[in-house]
Amino acid sequence: MQSASSNIEGYFTLLAVPKKGSRLIFNYLGYKRDTIWLDGSKDFKEFNVELVNEGVDLDVFEYSEESNQSMESSEEISKISINPAQLQNLPNLGEVDIFRSLQLLPGISGANESSSGLYVRGGTPDQNLILLDGMNIYHVDHFFGIFSAFNANAIKDVQVYKGGFEAKYGGRVSSVVDMTAKSGNLKKPAINVTANMLSANVVAETPLPFVNGSFLLAARRSYTDVLRSPTYQSIFNNVTEAEEEEEPLGFGIGGGGSVDPEFFFYDLNAKLNLNLGKKDVVSLNFFNSRDNLDNSSVQDFGAGLGLDTESKLETTDVTKWGNTGTSFKWSRQWSPKVFNRVLASYSQYDSDYELIDKFTFDTLSFQFSTQQTNKIQDITLRDDLEWKISEQHNVGMGIWYTRNEIDYLNFIDDTIEVQNQNDMGSYISAYIQDQWSPTKWLKLNAGLRFSRYDVVSQNYLEPRLSVLVKPTKKFRLKAAWGRYNQFINRIILENIFGGSRDFWLLANGGTIPVQTSEHIIVGAAYETKDFLIDVEAYRKTNTGLVEYSLRFGDPYNVEQDFDDLFFEGTGISRGIEFLLQKKFGALTGWLAYTLSEVEYSFPELQENPFPALHDQRNEVKLIAMYKWKRFAFSGTFVYATGKPYTAPVGVYEISLLNGYQQKYIHVGDKNSSRLPAYHRMDLGANYSFNIGKIENKVGISVFNVYNRRNIKYRRFQIQNFDPQTFLPTESKLLQTDVNLLGIVPNLFINIRF
Repeated sequence: MQSASSNIEGYFTLLAVPKKGSRLIFNYLGYKRDTIWLDGSKDFKEFNVELVNEGVDLDVFEYSEESNQSMESSEEISKISINPAQLQNLPNLGEVDIFRSLQLLPGISGANESSSGLYVRGGTPDQNLILLDGMNIYHVDHFFGIFSAFNANAIKDVQVYKGGFEAKYGGRVSSVVDMTAKSGNLKKPAINVTANMLSANVVAETPLPFVNGSFLLAARRSYTDVLRSPTYQSIFNNVTEAEEEEEPLGFGIGGGGSVDPEFFFYDLNAKLNLNLGKKDVVSLNFFNSRDNLDNSSVQDFGAGLGLDTESKLETTDVTKWGNTGTSFKWSRQWSPKVFNRVLASYSQYDSDYELIDKFTFDTLSFQFSTQQTNKIQDITLRDDLEWKISEQHNVGMGIWYTRNEIDYLNFIDDTIEVQNQNDMGSYISAYIQDQWSPTKWLKLNAGLRFSRYDVVSQNYLEPRLSVLVKPTKKFRLKAAWGRYNQFINRIILENIFGGSRDFWLLANGGTIPVQTSEHIIVGAAYETKDFLIDVEAYRKTNTGLVEYSLRFGDPYNVEQDFDDLFFEGTGISRGIEFLLQKKFGALTGWLAYTLSEVEYSFPELQENPFPALHDQRNEVKLIAMYKWKRFAFSGTFVYATGKPYTAPVGVYEISLLNGYQQKYIHVGDKNSSRLPAYHRMDLGANYSFNIGKIENKVGISVFNVYNRRNIKYRRFQIQNFDPQTFLPTESKLLQTDVNLLGIVPNLFINIRF
């Protein structure tokens, strides 16, 4: 018996197949299985297989057993495939979300409501390689992390590598998410329209006239700047950490005020696909996403307190960010054994934050302002070759070139330049790997990746090795080891002066070192037609971690050395993952458990190692999906032990030269305290029906059904007066818990014709 996996274009090769008496079985996640018998009457060297998309048969009110599978674990170590078409059946927070669904997998943190970025096996979101049709995507958020920027209705395929990935991938040290957009319908025009309480979504696809090709256009936009539904209001209040003011904002002295926040987001996907004969496929891809938040306000203090003139405070608070990308891909099957893919891509991420406070008193006015901008530009060229030498050897080789340009500006009052960075750099990589199957029960994948980074003029070798042993058809053992490097860093800004955002910079070999990680993974799996039990243990070590802090700096000091604000550290993460999946039948789903630890060491910040902010020792996820006739029901439950935080241990005073007493908060060891445990349950249901030839689906989902008030973080402040009398008292330390989202319902309707 032979087996082969197709590449993303669908090409595959089987060698030495008997012409008579052979049965070929074709499987693809989300599609019906097909079987072809070879009876010897024809000489099959090349043929096309067209699989039928799985779904509901509304005429007989029955679902196929395979139609409910949204996730498939690969034989490759730490690799999982996702079927985006089935994600609509999962409960969601207003939007069908690929990245939110990935957070339900073992080893990927599911307790990060405020970020749709992925924390994979102790890594951070910037350490993940995110690819969309070959484009490098640097920021995956809408709505400050509540949603991801990818329209699930426009995505065909998602491949997730949680670690130990092969040599053809590089440039990141944690994981890979490789997405392929839909190519469009080659048979007939089709339109898919979806609307919910936050946004509208349209996908249009059509075959092209006169050529064998197709075109797809997908557009999604929120109408939160026009219609403020309860769903939107709940999310917006949580993101901004404030309720929208309806009462006057003055101080009871004749003043008043208004806050009228405006927010919207949109994204756009387009893809042109041409089949130039049997051997060539050309595609042109485009992606754009944008967010805009205007939280400006006006506060009129009026007159009072013995004053005859009026005063007011005008605040301009605007944040914008987004992605733009395009790629060209040419794929060619040179022979039954050789496949080649050439790709050129451009992508850009930019963010702009502006805060202006203007105070007017009679005819006098003064203002304070801060502005921060960050832009990343990425040009990538790739050439990948697959060569199936024999049944035992499948060789891959290729070359990558990536050039980055990054701008980071931070100004105060338009004149005080805090930071003004312009970095340019490129790296070129070459790799070779061989998947060797010396026996039917053993597979080895050995690879080597070589990179040269021009900013530091150094070479980097990244050996990779994975082993798969199948002593029986149902049981397999697996292991992987690899070394990985990363030349770009997202800097997490710890700024006690407030008002700043994270930003990206290139590694320079000095204050911002090249990140290096080593992965060691071992595991075992037992799989039948109906069930999968999968266990993996991992250990990752990281060097070149960076933290940026203004704790020891003054943002108004233009003489301050920017490099002095960076601190270098190391990290180690280790854990065990367990997955139990029910794959077929009306009831499907999985149970995932992760036991993990993430520890950082920054000697300049603290002598002893400390837990990372995203360290959560235990995490349990239960996902269930049930289909009955035209109905689909789903539920998810997530439990995670508390995240660490740095807690104050007291208040102390320092006598100043002018005789005043200055009060300070004394903090304990970094991240030595823990928040309470996180848990929530989400439920969803939908109903499918036809009106003529129009397919329809309506549904409801409820996020955090029992309204658990999980804590986002804790805020501390000193109170040295009586809030009733405003008289001085002994200083007290006050604690405020800032909560995550409570219960959030959502409705949706989907129409396809």
